Amino acid sequence: MTEGYGIRQARVYERNALTRLAVRATRHLGYDNGFIERVTPTFAVTLRSIMVGDVQVCEDESLSVVGVVSVGSTLVQRAIVPGSRRTLAIVVLGGIFVEPAQWRRGIGRRLFAAAVARARERGAGVLMINAEPSAEGFYQRLGAIRVGESPFDVSPDVILPLLMYMMPREV
Repeated sequence: MTEGYGIRQARVYERNALTRLAVRATRHLGYDNGFIERVTPTFAVTLRSIMVGDVQVCEDESLSVVGVVSVGSTLVQRAIVPGSRRTLAIVVLGGIFVEPAQWRRGIGRRLFAAAVARARERGAGVLMINAEPSAEGFYQRLGAIRVGESPFDVSPDVILPLLMYMMPREV
């Protein structure tokens, strides 16, 4: 289903276009302009996040960008694994955004796999996800479990599902 799509690191000059892609995807969910204005700073792609390798894009066969994913560059905390001395870093998923015309083609799954790989490179054992409410099922189908919910800090009227994805052990 996702043949013809590739994942690569975002390029600095793409920053504004990637933020606009995130806005288009969010607007397509039916949010109004006031909401979009409030939340855009939370998913704006930063130069720093691109430069440290935390932003990846999915492009189609014509090399057009059709999706973007970012992983928080800061390890939030370390959790002690019960019954062992091992600790797992927890990384926050910054967001997955796909061009609305490209939805349901497996691009989100590819971007999620890229985010997991990047989080693993950072030593993470857990990926935390503050999901857009309509995306909760998507993340659950990929293996994330709901661990709670919280109001969206820039728009408290929206309650976000909080999910946790435990990285499978590498074989």
